[in-house]
Amino acid sequence: ATSISAINLLFYPQFVELKKFDAMLGKNDVHADGRMDNVMAWLFKDSLLSGKFNFNSSNMDLNEFAGEEEAGATPAAEDTAAMEIIPVPANIDFVLNSSMKKLIYDDITMDNVAGTVTIRNSTIDLSNLKMNLMGGSMILNGSYNTQNVMVPKVNFDMDIQNFDIQQTFKTFNTVAQMAPVAQYTTGKFSTTLKYTSELGSDMMPIIETVNGTGTLSTKSVVVSGFPALKKLDDALKIKKFSNVVLEDLKVVSYTIENGRVSTEPFDFKAGKATGK
Repeated sequence: ATSISAINLLFYPQFVELKKFDAMLGKNDVHADGRMDNVMAWLFKDSLLSGKFNFNSSNMDLNEFAGEEEAGATPAAEDTAAMEIIPVPANIDFVLNSSMKKLIYDDITMDNVAGTVTIRNSTIDLSNLKMNLMGGSMILNGSYNTQNVMVPKVNFDMDIQNFDIQQTFKTFNTVAQMAPVAQYTTGKFSTTLKYTSELGSDMMPIIETVNGTGTLSTKSVVVSGFPALKKLDDALKIKKFSNVVLEDLKVVSYTIENGRVSTEPFDFKAGKATGK
């Protein structure tokens, strides 16, 4: 349901100025000001509608826009419903200087989100989008492209600082599939990552299409109960590897090719042991 509490529009021959807009889109509050060009042609000829806006919200839950709710659906059914592809309109060209105290997508909650969002050519471009999540922070640049709405594509450049490993593993299926050891790992990590992928119908990356490069550093990492290390303990008749405290890694380079992660050679220390 949509309710508009305040709207102030000034109409000119060439454009419409939005002096004030306050509304609720479901549970999401929206506040905006700016201007729109080519409104009449857009209304009557379905041509391009362009605009520049300042946009802010205290709570924006994108899950409310991911597909129609089925009539008679129970709350439990809605909670377990899969995400659906969110198409980006082709006939709008908007630049949004955005600020959101809370942004929710799927089961990911992001706080203090701010940056520039451009909607153009069925693509959302993100510029210097800053946010707090996973116990750390991230600066995100990149795009979400639905020019082929059946096969959306993403192209992201991320600078991540101090993400909690357990939170990240539990939240992102991609991490669980590409780095299963994270299930047995606690601590923090920072990474720079440039990657591309296609998205499936559930809006999740298709693993075999993920490609990218990045660097990794870690802080206070402990690996406990990893089956491969437990087997090493059993084979060597020692108890050194079932619970491993790793010295902080500085900068490790890695690549992702068709969903497979490989690293450059690097040195590490686990207790009194060293490795390469």
